[in-house]
Amino acid sequence: MFLVDSHCLLEMLDLTPDGGDLDKVIERAKANGVNYFLNVCVSLRDISAVLKIASAYPFISASVG
Repeated sequence: MFLVDSHCLLEMLDLTPDGGDLDKVIERAKANGVNYFLNVCVSLRDISAVLKIASAYPFISASVG
C-alpha cells in the first residue's frame, strides 16, 4: 500500500516527545505505511522552514496554501 499524507504541517509539530528529532516522527509514519508527505505552509513566515524540510527528504514536497 502506498499512502500519502496530503496535508501535513511538519514544521509546526511539537517535537519535544521525540527529543526534537523530526526523523523519529517520519520513521513512525513510514512504519505505518505513509510513503510520501505534502508539507503545507500556511504562513509565508514559515516558508523557509517548510522548504528546508522538503529539501532534506526526497519523499517530502512543499506547498504554500
